[in-house]
Amino acid sequence: MPTANYPKIVYNPGGGNVTLTFTRGPQNFHPYVQARVHDNLSTSGAVRERVVENLDILIEFGMEHQVVDDDVPAWASFLMYALAGGGFQFYPNQGLTDCYNCVLEDTGWKPKWNAPKKYAFAYLFRILQDPQCPPDPGVVLRRLHGVTS
Repeated sequence: MPTANYPKIVYNPGGGNVTLTFTRGPQNFHPYVQARVHDNLSTSGAVRERVVENLDILIEFGMEHQVVDDDVPAWASFLMYALAGGGFQFYPNQGLTDCYNCVLEDTGWKPKWNAPKKYAFAYLFRILQDPQCPPDPGVVLRRLHGVTS
């Protein structure tokens, strides 16, 4: 049974919203900033000009024990949608209303065997720059743990 602090994903593959609830918590969950920049260096190397396009927030985490006949079918359906470019809402904590519009940064889905009928997966989400985007990755961490301030 999922607890209130597990994340959830809501996506629409065309026939209405589908909710993917995490039945196990994510491991090594860490949101971080990745800058899209262009650096111009002088010939001498003494001066640098940095043009910043954007400061993107990415969320990386693993799911270490996804069970073949339990978790995997729902995740497989979601990933076929997301790998094709479909956007989705990521709720860091399903007990809160905060959600972020995201896209999947991964270009493949490669299960790693770790026990009979159990596989580990790694995921990388990019939060889209829209009014729901948090100001920094610390907000995403706080929401994961149920902190609303």
